[in-house]
Amino acid sequence: MEGFEIIYYKVDKSFEDLEIDSIVSSAPYGDRLGAVTAAYVPLKKEQNALCQVVYKPVYQRANVRDERSYIIEEESKNNPFMEYNLKRIGFNIVSPVEFQLQIDKDVMDFEKKSEQELVLPTGRHEITASFRKGYYSNDSLLYTAETVVKKSIILNIEKADDMVVLNVNVNPLPGRDNIEFVITKKDIKAKPTLKHIRKEESVRRVETYTD
Repeated sequence: MEGFEIIYYKVDKSFEDLEIDSIVSSAPYGDRLGAVTAAYVPLKKEQNALCQVVYKPVYQRANVRDERSYIIEEESKNNPFMEYNLKRIGFNIVSPVEFQLQIDKDVMDFEKKSEQELVLPTGRHEITASFRKGYYSNDSLLYTAETVVKKSIILNIEKADDMVVLNVNVNPLPGRDNIEFVITKKDIKAKPTLKHIRKEESVRRVETYTD
C-alpha cells in the first residue's frame, strides 16, 4: 500500500522522549498530489541590524509679545477655547511633550533619555513619531494642546552590516516641519582609516666650550 510516513516526536524536560511512526494511505489524496497548489518560495534567513535612535527636540522661546501673538493666532484658528487658554497663561516657551516613537508594534519612550539603541531585522519597518505641544512659563508646564502631531515613514534595512542612525527632529512652532526624520547608514564592518602619526624626538642641546 502506498502512503505517507508520519513520525511524531515527543520531547519533555524529564528526557522521556517518545517516537510514534505511522503510515497514512495516499489514496484519498491522489487527486491533490497531481497539482501544485502553491509555488515553492525559499525562506530567507533573517538578519539583524543595529539601529541608533536619537530624539532631538527644539525648545522655542517666545519672550516678545509679537512672537506670542503669532503663535496664539496660528495655533488657535477656529478654536476659541485654545485661544482663550493661551492668552491667559502668559507662556514664554513652547516645547514638545509626550513624545513617543513607534517602530512596527513596539513603542519607545524617551522621557528619561534622548538616545536609544535597538536591533531590527532586515526588511521594511513602519516608524511613527508623535507628540503634543506644551506651553511653559520658564520650567512650569501650564498648558498642553489636545491635538497630537504625528508623522510616519517606511524604513527599509537592506543589509545587516548597516548600522542605521535615525535622528528625529521635533519642532513645535507652527508653520514648520514639526517632525523630521533624518536617516543615515554606517557600515559597521568597514575598516577604520589609519593615519600616520608623526613623531618628533626631542634632542637635548649640548653646549661646548673652547679655551
